[in-house]
Amino acid sequence: MDVDKGLEVQSEVAKPEVKGDYSVVGGGTIGKRDAEDDNDDLSEGEDLRGDLEETLEGEDLKFAGGFHHCALQPTAPNPCLHIAGLGLVGLPLSERDAKTVISVASLAPFGRGERTLVDKEVRDTWEIEPSKISFANPEWDKYIDQTVCVEVCRALGVTIGNIPPKMELYKLLLYEKGSHFLPHQDTQKANGMFATVIILLPSAYTGGQVIVSHSSTTKTIDFSANSLLSTALLAWYTDVKHEVKPVTSGYRFALSYNLIHQSPAGIPRLKDTSDAALRLKRVLEKWREDKYSDWKGNMMAYLLQHQYSSANLKEGIKCLKGTDLHRITFLRPIAEELGFVVGLASLEHNISGQGEDVGCYGGGRWGRRRYGYYDDYSDYDDYEDEVPPMGEVESTSTTISDLVDLDGNILVGIGKMDLDSDRLIPEDPFDDATPDDEEYEGYQGNYGGQVDQWYRRTVLVLVHRNNVDDLCYAAEGPPYAIRKLKESSQTPTSEDRYWAGKVLSTPTQLSREHVLLLMDYALKWKDLGLWKKVMSCPMCTLQHVEVGLLLKAWTLFSFEDVRVSYEQVLARSTVLTNKMAFLTSIRGNVSNQERQAVLAWYKQESGKILTSPALSNLQDSSTILTFLQFAGLEAFKTTTMPNVLKATNNYTVLLALFNIFQEHRNDIIAKETQFRATESSATATTPATDNSTTPQVQPEETTRSIDSDIDSLLKDCLKATASQWSAPDPRQYSYGYLYGTSSTSFKIDRIITILEKAILLSEVDICRNLFVDIIKSNGSSSDKFEKIYNPLIPRLKTLLTQKKIDICTSPYVDFLQLVIGIYLRDILGKKGELNNAKLRNIGCGCGDCNGLDAFILAPSTSTHTFRLAQARRTHLEQRCNNARDLVTHTTIRSGSPHGLQVTKRPEIVQASTWAGRQKAAVAFLKSIGDDVSLRKIMGSRFQDVINAVAGTTPFGADSGGRANTTAAQVLPATNTGVQQRASAQTAASSSQARTSSTSLLGATVTPAMQASSNNSNVAVTPAAPTQASGTKRKNGPAKYIQLGPVIDLSSDDD
Repeated sequence: MDVDKGLEVQSEVAKPEVKGDYSVVGGGTIGKRDAEDDNDDLSEGEDLRGDLEETLEGEDLKFAGGFHHCALQPTAPNPCLHIAGLGLVGLPLSERDAKTVISVASLAPFGRGERTLVDKEVRDTWEIEPSKISFANPEWDKYIDQTVCVEVCRALGVTIGNIPPKMELYKLLLYEKGSHFLPHQDTQKANGMFATVIILLPSAYTGGQVIVSHSSTTKTIDFSANSLLSTALLAWYTDVKHEVKPVTSGYRFALSYNLIHQSPAGIPRLKDTSDAALRLKRVLEKWREDKYSDWKGNMMAYLLQHQYSSANLKEGIKCLKGTDLHRITFLRPIAEELGFVVGLASLEHNISGQGEDVGCYGGGRWGRRRYGYYDDYSDYDDYEDEVPPMGEVESTSTTISDLVDLDGNILVGIGKMDLDSDRLIPEDPFDDATPDDEEYEGYQGNYGGQVDQWYRRTVLVLVHRNNVDDLCYAAEGPPYAIRKLKESSQTPTSEDRYWAGKVLSTPTQLSREHVLLLMDYALKWKDLGLWKKVMSCPMCTLQHVEVGLLLKAWTLFSFEDVRVSYEQVLARSTVLTNKMAFLTSIRGNVSNQERQAVLAWYKQESGKILTSPALSNLQDSSTILTFLQFAGLEAFKTTTMPNVLKATNNYTVLLALFNIFQEHRNDIIAKETQFRATESSATATTPATDNSTTPQVQPEETTRSIDSDIDSLLKDCLKATASQWSAPDPRQYSYGYLYGTSSTSFKIDRIITILEKAILLSEVDICRNLFVDIIKSNGSSSDKFEKIYNPLIPRLKTLLTQKKIDICTSPYVDFLQLVIGIYLRDILGKKGELNNAKLRNIGCGCGDCNGLDAFILAPSTSTHTFRLAQARRTHLEQRCNNARDLVTHTTIRSGSPHGLQVTKRPEIVQASTWAGRQKAAVAFLKSIGDDVSLRKIMGSRFQDVINAVAGTTPFGADSGGRANTTAAQVLPATNTGVQQRASAQTAASSSQARTSSTSLLGATVTPAMQASSNNSNVAVTPAAPTQASGTKRKNGPAKYIQLGPVIDLSSDDD
């Protein structure tokens, strides 16, 4: 029906509560028949699909039109109606004009057999003969012949041809209040008449609905809501039974026309579908009663002639047209009376197989392509050719979706349902059909490539009412079952329990809302079994479940009933604060009757939290504070903290714990005081009956005890943190960059943070041990100066200045002494020697590579050009690319052959010469301090520093003047006299330094070197290759350089 036919409504038919048995009686309506007689008549069926196809595609239903038509006519002209003896009648019809019309009208008769009667009980209507009617508007007749006649013929399925039907005015009809016409069929009032056409003129009224019925279909048409200002059109075949209901107010004003066939061909007639209705009824009855023993499905789909979009389907039967509308209009009342649901759905059929191999290697003809029937263009990847024909079919599949009933109500709104081939009418409908969409993966070399074809259609779906729920559940899953559950009552029915079981049959698919709903039903129904099943679902955790519901179950059942489910929820939950809050709620709600069992269980579950591995990674202050409030400081200290200290690579966790205990000290003391008081009260027994008294702990004593525990935890955290200063940063990217910073800068941040925390706690030993660990860490001297010492020293100086600490106090001065000594020995080295550990052979040993290695190791040459053939140049380029820390290269394209220009990096050239190393050493020492500061730091060894920089005596030379080139070993102080000796030696060193007349940063440095020493970030390179870690010198006894009372250099370690 068109959009403007919104006033047509389907008549209501009562749906039976049990399986009914019906027959076609009278005028084609369905009437109930005795079930016993019907069952006796039903024979066994053989082919349900074949029987349905035979009925739905029979000659009786091959009809393109409808048995009636109705529509508003917004473009209808005013006819300028003229009545003889009365004159022009204004529209919309007024009450005054209506009474005037009645004054010249007569009561309309009706026919009964061969007699014509007037009986107001049957028909109460006023009429005026056509001879008294005329139209002053010439457009009216044109509108009747060219618009109304064409529209009606098309709707009724009549072919107009060369000689169109004629519209002949029959009567002017006026219905006043109470006027009606009982059910009847029109007689053929003129030769060739095959239909009646009624045009309702503008006139306000209510009531007056027209009911038309044919075969098994009944329709109610009501235009009263638009009657004041609109013209409306109704038409039906003469053998259609129709009725006009009483007008309840106003006047219904209408022109009645006979539609007369004038062509020599036969008169159009409405087909009698009574036999088809009987056949369809019998087929559906057999299906319902399982008489088709070879067919076990619950749904049948019938391919419609037209295709409708998903949006169209939401309009239900209103979107259908032509034969589709006719068939479904015929089918609907019969199917619904027998308990079947009639629906509409989108169907997609996919065929997948191998494309025909036409011998086009490489996709020469058949390229990769996807083609859509509705596309404006095709998407080609490589070739713009056709998709090859389907060769061998490998698989097929058919699905339906967007299933709605005939009123547009969604039956299955999500998901797709598989449709077996034996449930689709007709059989093999896509043979020889053109696909709507296809895709080809392209020729694969050894086979033709896969071809996929899709066919999309709209289908009528038949399913018995008893199977609709199972069908919908198969498509939607738990959401559908949940919707059914929401319809349940306080007292559960067997159907409610069935749907609850359906939901729980797929526990992994349940959402939080599903779990909460099922918990609510279990409590509402007081169903312990259902409760236990719900609590075993994966989604049932403390993050998703309300604690109030859990406690309500305890109240409704018993603790022993819910204990296991509580344990499941706790084990499944991952947020510690949720676990602790839940256990606290359990403890706070325990009754005297269950106290002993509940508290024992509480202790067991609390113990699991105390030893939880998750506590080893906590960095959240709120969680830690919640834990301390839950379990107490002593439990954290004795049970949790050892696990934290045993963990590896947890620097951030340890630092977070330190900050929490430091920043929240007062809050922790208050919570711990309250916790101890609560624990004491909870474990106390009934008051003693004797005169004994319980010792009371004074508040000051409690505070001191808690404060001491916090100090102990802080020290443990910081010591463990210091041991992980160089542990890998878990945030670091695999490519060596950490949020845009260097890959080792985090180590400097950690060292400074640890020193700052140690200074805050006055833990000098932690600082000393950290320096020891830094000195003893793995790596060459050059790498450690570049990545550790150079960036660390300025930040250390800044920290000490902020904390107002003299840099010459231990252990800071001891650390600087060692760093200076290591630099002078390993980086500066001895004057007159080629001391550059980074210089190395980079060639493979071939003749060309030997020349490259000779250039690399030559201290006086910084650039060299190798003119070689391309292959040989490419070989040298590859070797240079593997030594980017030493050289750069470029191609010289002038001359023949082309040249490869190799250039040493500036820092490499500088480090290869004594002047360069000397200049870098002065800059390094300048970064630590001026002459006065260096004299205080180095003490008696200051002159050795001067000599080393001047090149007269290598730093750390033995008595024979030979430089000791071994690595550094750290020996921490082991007795209480170390600090006193360090202070005395520092004072003596300072006094000695003041008597020296030599200036380290002036006397032995050239102006150019002095100018370059302002930059403290100097790239350094070791003076000589360092010994591998873990090896010892084989020549001579071990020797070391004593730099201070705490730290020395030894030959044992690198």
